Amino acid sequence: MKYILLVLLLLFTESLSQVLVTPRIQCRTKKCEGDNFCFQGYCTPCDGPRSIWTKRKPQWGTKIGEALNVPAYSNYGDLDVQDKNKNEYLLDSQINFGEEIYIGQKYQCVHYARRFWVSQYNTTFGSVERAEQIFDLQEAYNFDTKQNIQLKKFKNGGIEPPQQGDLLIWQKDNGEFPYGHVAVVISIDIQSASPHVLIAEQNYDQAWDTRNFARALKLSIGENKEIIVSNNRQTFPNKDDLKCRDDEITTQGVILGWVRAVIAIQPNCDNLCDGDHYCYFSECYSCNQFRKDWEQSIPDYGVIIGYGNKIPAYSCQNDTQHIAELKHYLQPQESGLNQTVYVGMKYQCVHYARYYWILKYGSAFPDVDTADQIYDLEFAFDYQNGGKRKILQFKNGGQERPLPGDLLIWNKSQPNYPYGHVAVVLDVQLSENEPYVTIGEQNYDDIWDSQQYARKLKVAKNNLGNYYIINQREISNLHPQEKCKDYSGSAYDVIIGWVRLI
Repeated sequence: MKYILLVLLLLFTESLSQVLVTPRIQCRTKKCEGDNFCFQGYCTPCDGPRSIWTKRKPQWGTKIGEALNVPAYSNYGDLDVQDKNKNEYLLDSQINFGEEIYIGQKYQCVHYARRFWVSQYNTTFGSVERAEQIFDLQEAYNFDTKQNIQLKKFKNGGIEPPQQGDLLIWQKDNGEFPYGHVAVVISIDIQSASPHVLIAEQNYDQAWDTRNFARALKLSIGENKEIIVSNNRQTFPNKDDLKCRDDEITTQGVILGWVRAVIAIQPNCDNLCDGDHYCYFSECYSCNQFRKDWEQSIPDYGVIIGYGNKIPAYSCQNDTQHIAELKHYLQPQESGLNQTVYVGMKYQCVHYARYYWILKYGSAFPDVDTADQIYDLEFAFDYQNGGKRKILQFKNGGQERPLPGDLLIWNKSQPNYPYGHVAVVLDVQLSENEPYVTIGEQNYDDIWDSQQYARKLKVAKNNLGNYYIINQREISNLHPQEKCKDYSGSAYDVIIGWVRLI
């Protein structure tokens, strides 16, 4: 008996030693390969989170998310797909449109796509036996005009990017998509470090990644500017575990392209809606409910709200409860510098600006009492090489365009900027149609518009070549209610200019 116990002990010791010497791959500076995700700085197998996620899939009929006020429901556990009792018709459609409008069978992918178009555009597409056939349809029907409207089709791999409201169409196959698949495009981000398309859908995973969208699909741009959308999730630094929801079968899904309804342009009401209303299909709608819901979703103090060029930003919501811990110093092991560096008061706007410069350039500007004073500074401390680096100032409305890494400076004003404000320029896009700068910041909304940026601000350029940045979001190609994130009169807040480290 003792001999058996000794053998077992030796085997256990040997297996333990093998575990202990197995190298752990760090993922702080590079992505994890294969079926692994980044967790607490190390690459970790996906088996655990994938198992938990699969077990937690909601049952048939449970609400799983809502995109642009159109809810989606789980189809998990639907054993009788031929049950005609699951056919849904639009509520009160006979009263509102003079006819009964068929939506589809609950809760298939086609059901959500048709319900989205009816809800958003008063438009439906024809009956199909499988989702893949939507790509072959030529027309849709609009209930307002009671006329057929043209459908435009764009092949995946062409130069036309998808837009909000387009329908992404998957090809049928012998695996994951025996009938094809369809999803609705909610938004698209081509310019960020992680290009992606946000979609809403039913009957795919049966659970959404967030309450506002189902998945973020990877988008790539080829050498000839061709747009390619894949069936793989685009992962973000603070949500790397989402890649575990994809598997080898997922990668085989082929997206044929996207379908767009060509709806006649309606009278524009942008100039008629004040700051607390947004224009949607020629009518003004109040911002009150959207703004209330949005503000309720603001994270608590200290929660990461986004990554600007991989530099994290944190919520400053209710910072009065954390006065004792506000001062933040970066230790050498955190910054890679040879000394401890003062960053600022957590998590003020100045804190993020100095944090960004320290981690990106090894430099920091001197301490200031108010954010607007940064514009008057002449130098920054060079912690990498010693000495100082010069700071240049450029007035808003001048001929010097902003560059990534510049700091935008707001003037002091009541009631929104009693201490001024500062934000980091992350990206600059000055096309003629929709020029904007992308910024990262703290202590403004305390919630970012994207995982990669806080806001996109409008840029005006006159005939003399002068650039003027406006404190107002650029929301082209987004839902008009995004306007509600700006308060009334925000465009009149003065941005003094930008400063640059040289």
